[in-house]
Amino acid sequence: MIVALGALVGMLGGVVTAAPALARGPKWQFVQVPPSLTLKALYCGFKIRQTFPVDRAYAKILKSSDGSMTSLINGSVKTTFTNLSTGKTINANISGPAKKTESADGSLVFESEGLTAIALEPPDAKRFGLPTCS
Repeated sequence: MIVALGALVGMLGGVVTAAPALARGPKWQFVQVPPSLTLKALYCGFKIRQTFPVDRAYAKILKSSDGSMTSLINGSVKTTFTNLSTGKTINANISGPAKKTESADGSLVFESEGLTAIALEPPDAKRFGLPTCS
């Protein structure tokens, strides 16, 4: 399951709509997640469709004078992963919360509490000691 998870990280940090999330306080914005994603067989040996039956994630973007940008992400996000070869599904609550910091040099630090969706290509999963599929 860990493997089928990375597209969401980018979306949570980068695809933010202009509508403010007033209930969360100033500068929080609703994160618009696409209805579904299809992950390539590269990750698990079979294609995976990811849908988001619950999408209530919010982000607050903080910019630093050194050029880095930090996204604070919280809310409620639930996802369903479907193996397109067998039809088997797995449901997960991937609400985090999370913090993503992009430095001016292009490096990235991602921190999360709880479950979060991250897709890693097999060499990267091996490098970090994570399974490619579960």
